[in-house]
Amino acid sequence: MPVEGKGFKGQLKERAYELWVHTAVAPSQVLLAGEEVLAISETNATRVARIYANSRQCWYYDAAEKDGTVKIKLAKRCVKSACDVTINSAVAKKVSSQAYPKAPKEIAKRIAAAKEQTKYVAGMNSPNLYQQMGQEFKVPVDGSWKRVTGSVVCSSDTDPKAVVTFRLTTDTGKVIFERVGQKGNDAPQLVAVNIPSYANMLIFSVKREDDGVPSLGVWKDIKLVK
Repeated sequence: MPVEGKGFKGQLKERAYELWVHTAVAPSQVLLAGEEVLAISETNATRVARIYANSRQCWYYDAAEKDGTVKIKLAKRCVKSACDVTINSAVAKKVSSQAYPKAPKEIAKRIAAAKEQTKYVAGMNSPNLYQQMGQEFKVPVDGSWKRVTGSVVCSSDTDPKAVVTFRLTTDTGKVIFERVGQKGNDAPQLVAVNIPSYANMLIFSVKREDDGVPSLGVWKDIKLVK
């Protein structure tokens, strides 16, 4: 609940939040006030813990924690502002606690159906697109693809002080995603944008803005969604 009234002397003006929500169903999306929160796509537990600890705002699903726990970290916000968090799942029907023993098969079917509506941009079922800085990667699309989702980050060998721009445009030149000023050691930044219906081609580009040696930009878990 947001703070109401004048408050008290010494009261904090901002506060960060961390939520642990128990659920047997892995979420597909977490929203804060309608805006998507970055999901950690790593599978290595050590790397997940490090990214989570060093990020201002992100979430991941810990299947081993009490039969499933969504762990959500939210950046500092005004204590007088509401914190409206929505957790979405690919499973449309709620599963009662009594039905948990039968849930895995049904959940697996629904998740498989949901996956059929996505396609990795990199092809060959590869979740990540590794791109040389200064080069373009073009992906043909048609009107059936509605969104691009994933995140952007610099490769591990990038100079921590590097300044990099990730950009996604259509064949008409319209910029639909741009991350300017990504540093070499910054945490992954969310990509979740709509594809214009008139687009025939998506053009992915990565550019280093300073004078350092180019390395790789990584579009992580980047995919088209219907």
